[in-house]
Amino acid sequence: MAEEKKPSYWRRVVHFYLAPRWQSFFSAVYLLFFGYFALFYIGHLVIALKFMLYTVRQSTLLLGLEYLFSGTLFLIALIVPFSVSVYAIVLGYELKHRPWPRERKYAAAALLFIVVPVIVITADLLVRVVAEGETLRDFVETHNLHLDGKL
Repeated sequence: MAEEKKPSYWRRVVHFYLAPRWQSFFSAVYLLFFGYFALFYIGHLVIALKFMLYTVRQSTLLLGLEYLFSGTLFLIALIVPFSVSVYAIVLGYELKHRPWPRERKYAAAALLFIVVPVIVITADLLVRVVAEGETLRDFVETHNLHLDGKL
């Protein structure tokens, strides 16, 4: 007897959001909402990688502690929006499969729908505040980063 192969975790997540049921409309909107967040913030991962390479190429003896703390805050604030958005997609699936009462699931989903954008907005503001500081000015100017939200 051949054992049936269980679908991968990500395949189950995709099937949950795109199942052929009328309730999937709401889950598809949820997926679209947080999927767009993740897609939008993928560029932040590229900037984080560039920042790490820039830091490695500089003399760390000359950068100082202010650069260390500003850089760490900058990296965390760059990575958090993407990570939280992807995690929100996974949590939507996980909420459905929890043995919780329906009211608790709805409350958790509503909380998730409120908390994730607040975290993303806060991290985005933090990136702008830290990048506008004197410590990271050379990196921002070298990579021609526009912090005013305009292209």
